[in-house]
Order: sequence, then C-alpha cells, then structure tokens
Amino acid sequence: MNIKYYLPTNSLTTASGTLPWHNRLGHPGPAVLESLGLSSTETPCLICETNKSHRLSFNHHFTSARKSLDSIHIDVVGPITPPSISGFKYLLTIIDQSTSFKIIKFLKAKSESFDQFVIAKNYMENQQDKTIKKLTSDQGGEFLNEKFKRLAENCGFVHIFSPPETPEHNGYAERCNRTILKKARCLMGTANLPTNIGRSD
Repeated sequence: MNIKYYLPTNSLTTASGTLPWHNRLGHPGPAVLESLGLSSTETPCLICETNKSHRLSFNHHFTSARKSLDSIHIDVVGPITPPSISGFKYLLTIIDQSTSFKIIKFLKAKSESFDQFVIAKNYMENQQDKTIKKLTSDQGGEFLNEKFKRLAENCGFVHIFSPPETPEHNGYAERCNRTILKKARCLMGTANLPTNIGRSD
C-alpha cells in the first residue's frame, strides 16, 4: 500500500518565516524547503554559511550500482572531541550506493569496526534476502586486516581499497560523513552550543 503524507503548507508559511523551520528541520538545503512549500530565498542562514564550508568536489566517476547491496561504502570518522557521555569517539558510516540507505554505528575504538560492520551486514542481507557484492573502504588498519580479508573470502564479496591520501575515491562515505557532521554542527549552533564539539581530528 502506497501511503503519502502531506503537510499543511499554510501553517508553515506564517509570519514567522522560513528560517525557524529551516532551523528545526536540521538546516536542510533549498530543495527540501521548496518541497515543503517554503521559500528558499530568504536571508541566508549564517550558521549554515559558517559550518557547511568545504573544499571543492573531486571529479571522480563511480560505477553505478543498479541494485541494493551491489556496492557498499564504509568509513570511520574520528576521533571526535570531546567524546560522548558514554565514551564514543568514532562513527562507522555504512552506505548503500544504489539506495543511499545508511547505517551509523558509534564506536569507542576503531578496533570495533569489524564487529559492528558484521552486525550491519547481517541486518541488511537478512532484511533483503540478498548478499553484498562489493565493499569499498580506505586503507585504514581497521579495514585492511585479516578479519576483513577472511570475511570477503568466506562471503564472496570484493573488497576494494581507495588509494592512500585520497578520501575522494570513497566519496559516498565521505559525503555521508560530511552531511552528518555539518548537520550536527548546525543544530548545535542553533542551540548556542560550541560548534567545535563533534569535529574530527
């Protein structure tokens, strides 16, 4: 059954303007605002301008993935300072290239990456009754090790490593990381919290 949800746009476009909704929704881009019937041409958000700056995109072509689980990208963000109240210092991001489905795992150490990836892998494959065909990561020690090598051999997927010092070659995961950190900084900025919290070294 295809269920669609509609928002009463007349309640959004009130005298308070777009900016409060922009803040509440996590500082989305113009396309998201316009899809909700909100103007994207109001005064630019200073918090976005401050916290969303990044270097120019790297011109690299990725082979398209036609079906879910055909191509999975993973990366670790961190260490993030200060750590969370529970002691988490890293994020493991897992993204399906075809569907953009994402799983985020919180880590206290990079060494937890393998076990957390296996948990996510089992969940994705069991839910879809499919198996991962290709895995892309950088050459960090948390990925370039015997555990991942044996997993790839036993499960029959190809593990591709991006070249050193070129995170752009794992662009899907890098963009996911950037989106998460930008949104976190923007939300903290809106709440008048220090935006250096959540920056990775």
